[in-house]
Amino acid sequence: MEFKIGSLVKFNVVTDDSGWAADKWGVEPQLNKWITEIYTEELFGEIVRRNTIEVINSSGKRTGKLYRMQNGIIQSESAKLRSIRDMGMGLDDIFEGSDLKTVKDFQTITQVSLIELSTKWEHYSCLNEFPPIGRKVNIWEKQNIGRVLKESAYFDGVWKDFKTNEPIEHFTENHQWQVTKRRIFIDGQIFIQENI
Repeated sequence: MEFKIGSLVKFNVVTDDSGWAADKWGVEPQLNKWITEIYTEELFGEIVRRNTIEVINSSGKRTGKLYRMQNGIIQSESAKLRSIRDMGMGLDDIFEGSDLKTVKDFQTITQVSLIELSTKWEHYSCLNEFPPIGRKVNIWEKQNIGRVLKESAYFDGVWKDFKTNEPIEHFTENHQWQVTKRRIFIDGQIFIQENI
């Protein structure tokens, strides 16, 4: 398949994170051994010139990492997969944790209309900033160990429990409400959709 410059695509690569346990996790020398970690990753990118994909990371930034397509596949990744299989590792082991079943699945490059980026969350003080009236929001209470989630809504100047409709008056500076920001990459730009 021939892609136009500017097209967004998803594709698969083989990642080899193998190494000595001491280098990876700092284990004691007597426990040091070679750890084989080979897996596939689904990447997203943009066609930046004929038969060339530039990877776009989950924050929407161009990485500068380029992959060259030949005959509709990324030959370098196919060769890497073949080499790993020649060393005795089976496809089931390499594809574990992914939806891939065959080499053809691995080699498929698919055009996509947009790239879903990592979600961001913003937190606002329950005492100083308020969501739209009547909108259910998640309330986070900072505590010594993590945060506890509560569902609340803001009505007519009063915070209320979303389930019981009872007023909540015990908010402190430790209570925050959350806005989720879904981010997508399309047409060379990052767009943000805010979900309260």
